Amino acid sequence: MSRHSPLGASAWVCALLLCAACAVRAADQSFDPRLEAGGLHDSNLRLVSPPLEDGVTGGYIDALATWSALTPLTEFTLTPRVRATRYSGSGESGTSNGYLSGKLVHRLVRGRLGLAFDLSKQEVLSAELLNANGGNDLGSPGTGSAGLAFRNNKALFTRVQPTARFTLGARTQLLIDTQLARVDYDQNVALVQNNYTDVSGSFGLSVQATQRLRWVANLTADRFTPTAGNQDASNLGANVELWHEQSQLLRAFVRMGAVRTQFPGSNLPGDTNANAGLGVQRDFATGQLFLQATRRVDASSLGQAVLRDELNLNLTKSLSEHVLLALSAVGVRTGPVGSNSAIGKQHYNVTSVGGEWRVRRTVSLVARYQYAAGHFNNNAQSPDSNAVYSGVVFEPHRRN
Repeated sequence: MSRHSPLGASAWVCALLLCAACAVRAADQSFDPRLEAGGLHDSNLRLVSPPLEDGVTGGYIDALATWSALTPLTEFTLTPRVRATRYSGSGESGTSNGYLSGKLVHRLVRGRLGLAFDLSKQEVLSAELLNANGGNDLGSPGTGSAGLAFRNNKALFTRVQPTARFTLGARTQLLIDTQLARVDYDQNVALVQNNYTDVSGSFGLSVQATQRLRWVANLTADRFTPTAGNQDASNLGANVELWHEQSQLLRAFVRMGAVRTQFPGSNLPGDTNANAGLGVQRDFATGQLFLQATRRVDASSLGQAVLRDELNLNLTKSLSEHVLLALSAVGVRTGPVGSNSAIGKQHYNVTSVGGEWRVRRTVSLVARYQYAAGHFNNNAQSPDSNAVYSGVVFEPHRRN
């Protein structure tokens, strides 16, 4: 695969989505821009070990706009986003990241078809260092990251996700999910930042056992292909999920299964690991709770497949119609698959506490504190950082 093929593929996907949206002339449309600007201070921007900490103070701007169109059969969204920072201190000048995401869903008589894509060009500070708001899609862990950002580098990330749902009976549905993900770095760094392609798919059957309980059985396949010289990995697995869904206010799931990993073209023996998870999402009149824990074999920029455990927590609470508090946390632990000892064990966690005060319907003041810590590649030292962000948010089309 050429270096520019992921960008070309995403351009074609974007064009198809736009054509589909433009073909629906009678759609209900909306355009929702959002602009946030403010200042920040981070005691250890790249989360490196002492005495190399790189404390910075600077400013940031984050602008996005979501365009959506809706008809009785089709839903479409497109969101471009730009985030830029400027720093003083420690030789850091700042970052500039661009993102584009889109989603198209078309309902059929007995099912629906979906197509989603994400395209971004971002500095490894954003691509590899997690933020505390990493999870809010129940049952679907976020994109894997290595947590290593000790040198300047940029990554081009491309992901395309076609999906299909077909109703087979009054209580039965066929589920098909596929994904193509590609990451290209400006510079490859052995066992730190390596180009890779990850192709995956799942074939499942969903059975509605009762009004609130649903069983799902999945067969999964994945092929991870990193830069030449690293280790390819093929994964085959199966799992069973039990979902409890009480309208949209309460959703919970439990997943149990296993995945078998083989290393094509290598003398490394195969390995079997758990593919498991559990989580709950509860909406309240004044907030929301999201809690999820997962284990899986995952693609990684380290150039090797990794065994990844991840815990996500998001909690929001409205004190009034003008004040919102938020607590978020994510913890990640990765390690080698089987006897593949080219990489060590890594631990990484981020916790964030913040709030929003809506001064007017379209203007809010925001602030948050973030703590991050990591333990990488059997390093005896565990770097950490403390960061503070404060800014102003302007949403001219905000409705509530």
